[in-house]
Amino acid sequence: KAHLDGLAGTGSGSMSALTHYSTLVNDIYAGDPTRVVFGFCISDCGDTNSNVNSVQAKTIMTNLSSYYPCNGGAFFWVVEHDVSGSWSSNVNAVIQTNSGCSDPSTPMPNPVPDPTALPTPAPITPNPTSAPITPDLTPDPTLAPTPSPTIVSPPTDPPVCDCSSFSRQQCDGACGGNICTYSGKNKVCEGGSTQAPMPTDAPAPTPIAEPTPEPTGGQCNDCSAYNNNKSACENCGCSWTNRGKICS
Repeated sequence: KAHLDGLAGTGSGSMSALTHYSTLVNDIYAGDPTRVVFGFCISDCGDTNSNVNSVQAKTIMTNLSSYYPCNGGAFFWVVEHDVSGSWSSNVNAVIQTNSGCSDPSTPMPNPVPDPTALPTPAPITPNPTSAPITPDLTPDPTLAPTPSPTIVSPPTDPPVCDCSSFSRQQCDGACGGNICTYSGKNKVCEGGSTQAPMPTDAPAPTPIAEPTPEPTGGQCNDCSAYNNNKSACENCGCSWTNRGKICS
């Protein structure tokens, strides 16, 4: 029942309409589909649920043409129920596209092949790539600087403090601390120590030069005596040079 199951389907019928049609073509008519006509019942077949309206019939014949472009066409019964040709004209619109295909002088339309799926391309396996070479960024070890040897001078014996070399006024406190003692009997400074430092005389004070008096007259015998003293140089009638502060 192609109007319910589709041309190639089953369900309402035990065999698809296409299978039954192909059996007739190949087993009885030696592969000639022009000798097999597809039949329809347009009314009075309700007991078997086999009535087919024009829209259903048109769909069935369209699908049949995709398998057998040059087929035997269609027929129907209960012609009196085809009022004003409403059923037949609708189905005939499909059949007429292949009309005369069995006549050798009439060019046959090329059959439409069943769609075939394109082959799935095999996945492209990329060529293995070598692992990148990572440069060794570890710096070369730096040797620690070798410290210079520390030269230690051998210890020297401390100077010997001889108290007898000091006068009575220098004796007390000489050689550091209470090392030396003045003996009134012997009238000498006695004692001594190898641990105490030798006393040193206080440095002689630096004599302070008397300031050079500024001249009062307009003449001087020695202008260079007033170097670094501009006012005195000019009072003396000498020539003053800023660079070097020289009086001449």
